[in-house]
Amino acid sequence: MTSGLGELWHVGIVVDDLDATARELGATLGHSFTSVQEQEVTVVLGDRAADSCVLETTRVRWAATSGESPDWELIQAGSGLWSTERSRGQALHHLAYWSDDLEGDIARLCGQGYELEASGDDVEGRIRFAYLIAPGGIRLELGARHTQQAWDEWVSGRDYGLGIA
Repeated sequence: MTSGLGELWHVGIVVDDLDATARELGATLGHSFTSVQEQEVTVVLGDRAADSCVLETTRVRWAATSGESPDWELIQAGSGLWSTERSRGQALHHLAYWSDDLEGDIARLCGQGYELEASGDDVEGRIRFAYLIAPGGIRLELGARHTQQAWDEWVSGRDYGLGIA
């Protein structure tokens, strides 16, 4: 699926039980999944330039399909950004696209009425992803292109080689 942001990278879905959902989708639909990642992830809530931005750290568990296009990312429901409350009770958490110019794409979308909800950095302090809320409520994730190789290696069965701040 291609849009003005390019090809759809993955669909993020918040689930109550990551392991059970992966087993169910594997048995029912034939999907295979990556290893489960579990890490403390810190995000900046809101606009980094605003005085009102806040840091939020949450333990996150996630896995993705292997060999799908677009990938499906299953995220264990938890607290904060990856809770069903923050997703307005919806299981669909986000639609994700790669970005060659993350800061430029964020500025362009904010100029079109999107709200910058949160962003996260890699261990080198570079922004690696951002969540934006569309005026109609759908959340988009923009992933920095420099992180794509780590994702591609992970969904092909290798280790997830991206350091997370």
